[in-house]
Amino acid sequence: MFSLTRGNQAALGKMSDRVQASLAGVRVVKCFALEDVEMASFESVNRDYLDKSLALARLRARWAR
Repeated sequence: MFSLTRGNQAALGKMSDRVQASLAGVRVVKCFALEDVEMASFESVNRDYLDKSLALARLRARWAR
């Protein structure tokens, strides 16, 4: 359970970093029309976080029985 929690926190940190970097460079992204690239990158990081969060929730549900 500890490793899943740690993985979940790491994934949340990566997603937060991605959002922060995107917001900081929003003018550059718009200038070079890289919105699709940024969206794909965020979707990948977000999916990783979702998968890890669901795995942790499933484990916690099994322990709660």
